[in-house]
Amino acid sequence: MSTHLPSARGVNRTLLDMLDEAPDSPRFVGPDQAALEAMLAQFEPA
Repeated sequence: MSTHLPSARGVNRTLLDMLDEAPDSPRFVGPDQAALEAMLAQFEPA
C-alpha cells in the first residue's frame, strides 16, 4: 500500500478493518462528461 499522507502509527487494526469493509461499500460513480464540464466551468474567472 502507498500513500501521500503522514504515517498512521498505532491504528493498523482500524485501517485494516476499513479495507475489509471497502468491498461492501457503495460504488463511487463520478460525474459524466457534461457534469464534469459544468463543474470545471465554475472555476473559470467571470
